[in-house]
Amino acid sequence: MSLLPSPLIPHSSPLTAGVRHWGEWVLEEARKELAEFYPSEPDGSIPVGYLWARTVHCQNPACGAEIPLMRQFWLAKKPKKKVALRPVVDKKQKRVDFEVVEGEAIDFDPAAGTVRRAKVVCPVCGAGMDDKTLRREFREGRAGERMVAVVLTRGEGRGMRSGGGKWYRPATEADVEVFRRAEAALWERLNVNAKSPDVNVGAEQPKGAEAPSAPASPLQRALTAQPGG
Repeated sequence: MSLLPSPLIPHSSPLTAGVRHWGEWVLEEARKELAEFYPSEPDGSIPVGYLWARTVHCQNPACGAEIPLMRQFWLAKKPKKKVALRPVVDKKQKRVDFEVVEGEAIDFDPAAGTVRRAKVVCPVCGAGMDDKTLRREFREGRAGERMVAVVLTRGEGRGMRSGGGKWYRPATEADVEVFRRAEAALWERLNVNAKSPDVNVGAEQPKGAEAPSAPASPLQRALTAQPGG
């Protein structure tokens, strides 16, 4: 949001000065209140988004690995900026982690995810899961979720990383902990607001939200659920 005065209004206008003053005040207060949920990176970058994947466990009894359900692994696909999330498979530990690769370092096909034509392929052992089994896993509450990447941007006036204003890195336990604190703070605020008869914080679940193709993150659920329910 630009706080510069509009060229259509004289700089000496009291209205312009008032809008700028209160706009800067609101921005500064918001920064103070939300700073703990947007911890800066060593280079000054701040997180602006978290990428999540729903998960299911491989049905192969000899495997059982957690499978991130992702149709593709592209993070950015532009002529001058190609970034992908590459799966790093540990067959011994039966675990899938991720690393971010760019440009010529993309030595695999990011368009080939773990979900293909409504069927799931385990990246650890190669076992498949049909659509009926996948839906049953969701219906019976055995599906999970996992943060896989963080989207970051530099602060205004600090320049940009190569390839544009956004850059990406794999999610860490510290990121998940920050997200959980933000989620708890949101629930607390929703429950406080729910005590006011003039505030309606409930909302219907979006159509299709329970389907594997339209997952809801923990924060989305907090925003769409009735507190205390």
